[in-house]
Amino acid sequence: MTYGNVSEEDFKSKTEYLSTVGMIRPNQTLATLAQATEQKINDIYYRMFPMIITAVIMVLLGSIGSSAISAIRQIRTFGIFFLCGCRKKDCIFIMSAEMLITLFLSAILAVTGIIVMQKFNFEYLIGMTFGMMNIIVSVSLIVLIFILSLILPFGIIKTSSPVLTLKERV
Repeated sequence: MTYGNVSEEDFKSKTEYLSTVGMIRPNQTLATLAQATEQKINDIYYRMFPMIITAVIMVLLGSIGSSAISAIRQIRTFGIFFLCGCRKKDCIFIMSAEMLITLFLSAILAVTGIIVMQKFNFEYLIGMTFGMMNIIVSVSLIVLIFILSLILPFGIIKTSSPVLTLKERV
């Protein structure tokens, strides 16, 4: 944390001003105010953490469910592809491409939302900050969702028999 090159005189004048408007308690300095503010922000993050984890789990479950439903609906198509010479590995690549398109569109919408929030200063109003760590965590979550969303369709495609699937009635 840095305050730049602040002279001792400016530092004292700012501290005195903040004490007159009620922002600093007696015997408190800008440094202790900064520490208290950082502690309060961390406490808010810790309280929000269960809600964030719940949201990630709900998105993950929705993504896994939708990819499994998509694989089940396309199982007959994959059977036809298989009989025409396509390997099951290729069918998994098709499912991967479909999931990547969905995640890519979601990422575009999220970035658009963040840009709109910054343009209208909404992130300031709700106390959000966007930095490199946010990008790293977001990309990590997208990769995790992608990998976990392909586990169930992978199993469905691997265990299905193309001939039996095509013989079944709809």
